[in-house]
Amino acid sequence: MRAFPIGIATAVLVCASAFASAADITFHKTLAATGGGNVALHVCTSSGQIHVHGQDGNAIQISATIHKDKWHDIGDAGDMKKIAANPPILQTGNAIHVGDSDTCDGHVYQNIDIDYEIGVPNTANVVAISKSGNIHVETIHGFVHAGTASGDIAANEIGSDSKAKSADSGDARLQTSSGNITATGVRGGVEARTNSGNLTIGGLPTADWTMETSSGNVQFQPDPAAKFSLDVEGGSGKVSSKLSGPVSDESSKGVLRGPVNGGGPVVKIYSVSGNIDVL
Repeated sequence: MRAFPIGIATAVLVCASAFASAADITFHKTLAATGGGNVALHVCTSSGQIHVHGQDGNAIQISATIHKDKWHDIGDAGDMKKIAANPPILQTGNAIHVGDSDTCDGHVYQNIDIDYEIGVPNTANVVAISKSGNIHVETIHGFVHAGTASGDIAANEIGSDSKAKSADSGDARLQTSSGNITATGVRGGVEARTNSGNLTIGGLPTADWTMETSSGNVQFQPDPAAKFSLDVEGGSGKVSSKLSGPVSDESSKGVLRGPVNGGGPVVKIYSVSGNIDVL
């Protein structure tokens, strides 16, 4: 793979944010992608919120707020200062890693939350992982993987209309163990799963979609022009659809199957215990 140079702003600002509490510490760093090719961002935090948004241009802007665990308020202030003084940011070619084993595993820096606000080129590929915290990704046209063990996931205007099947073709993988997933304006393929939470997904499937929840409701709102093959199966909840066309309606048995607008990629929806609504 050809590597392209990225210029790194050498100044790292460590200060108390005007919007944070007096005990919070922030750091900011700006990277400048000067070559071609897509940026690949991998961001992780043991505990905290992650917000990644796409933007025009080649700048990668990273802001972080470090604060004590919101439930216990017992994080070590000295550790917080160590993190801010040496931000866990690593750049190799077009690959940007935010977070390291010390700040993502929670074994070294305990009871400390790190919230990230990151702007990247809208063509970037994004992986965002939080063990405990919400994740929001928007206006990203590359691959998106958002995962949290405990928290909600929101995604807006992600993916692309490309039908090419590759690792960075604009597909999205959204997973949470305990939380809701809401995604609007999605393009490409989608894999959305939660063990305990609701799924609300809308957009234009140009590749296969899978939406699954063990305990929660599913609401699917396809683009009116979308062409896909529907495969819905419910457990103990109700299944309903407002779609017209040759869909085989056995909703009383918890099943909906058939082509929509002539058929296309498979959209599979499953809930063990929850209602399923196709709008």
